[in-house]
Amino acid sequence: MSAGDQQARAVAKVSKLESLAAEMGSARPLEAVVDLVIDQISDVVRSDGTAVWLYDSDNDLWYIAGSRGLSWRASRVRFRGSRALQSRIAPDGEIISDLDGAGFHRLYPEHLDIHSVLYAPISISGKRVGLLAVYRKRRERFSEQDLGFARTVGAHVGMAVSFAALEARSERLAVLEERARLGADLHDGVLQILSSVRLYGTELRQELELLLADLRPQRREAVQQLLDALIACVDAGSEEIAGAIERLRRPDFKLDIARSLELARERLQNAGIATELVYELGHVPSEVSDALAWISREAASNILRHSRARNVVLELRATGPLAELLVSDDGASASPPERKDVRADGEAHLGRHIMQERAEQLGGTFTIESGREGTRVRVRIPREPTAARRGGS
Repeated sequence: MSAGDQQARAVAKVSKLESLAAEMGSARPLEAVVDLVIDQISDVVRSDGTAVWLYDSDNDLWYIAGSRGLSWRASRVRFRGSRALQSRIAPDGEIISDLDGAGFHRLYPEHLDIHSVLYAPISISGKRVGLLAVYRKRRERFSEQDLGFARTVGAHVGMAVSFAALEARSERLAVLEERARLGADLHDGVLQILSSVRLYGTELRQELELLLADLRPQRREAVQQLLDALIACVDAGSEEIAGAIERLRRPDFKLDIARSLELARERLQNAGIATELVYELGHVPSEVSDALAWISREAASNILRHSRARNVVLELRATGPLAELLVSDDGASASPPERKDVRADGEAHLGRHIMQERAEQLGGTFTIESGREGTRVRVRIPREPTAARRGGS
């Protein structure tokens, strides 16, 4: 089959996809749409990897909605708009062979093998909402025909991809909000009732102790057994509901730490500090997620209160045996003679002490280095803390 025939067949497929998307609207799952888009590209354009990049304007973030031929960690990278190569792509797309000159981010060894990239816009009525990215490891430049076809795909599927991305985001937020609401209802309702019942049971035991002396030994033992059973039942129910609340409120600890980092970035950027966020996450246990989330918030607060930083980098990598958080800024701390705010000094010292304590409780390490070029906070915590470490012993 000739290249022209292949393109004609693929264009027909794209047209069919457009018709299906128009019929199904936002009900079409994002994963299914992305898979179909990548299928169209792979049918015609030879490549070693393909990705659908989307832009989240609310958070000024470029992220990969789906990919083929990329490792899991490479498919999880995301960039702030001002630092993303994707933001600088021409409106009609581009073919880039000088990746380093263009500012291509080579974060992992596999990125070193990529020598040519084709970017084509995913658009709605001429407005770009994302990009199709096609990668080649061979030193073979994409052709203008390849770019033209990718542009055709991007123009056809823009509405379907955008609707699906919005739907996926809305569903995720709705689920999280509903789980949070249910957790709050359980906490404020049933759990509080059980706590009250236990309190009444304890008070009843104390009152009955004054009367039990007048009862026969057999009756006294029966009353004590009933009270013990009542309190044990309440304790078991409370523990079970507390666990349910925890699961409802925190359905995805990986999502929790990622959101905490994004909120820290937003706080810093709102203060006029340029902030880059990079993370790759595997499974993150709840206690590790909680500790890293707290430390990232405290580190951001310290930068806002005690630093004159203009640039900050937040990095979290949790794919090996360790979860490693690195917070770097270029703020030069005031020298001791200039520091007259004793309270601020004390708050900063206490914050560092608590960060170190949170890390060490889970068998991790905390280091902080300050100098003329800025401050670097590094935290390393085992992703699977032992039971002893969880208990703080």
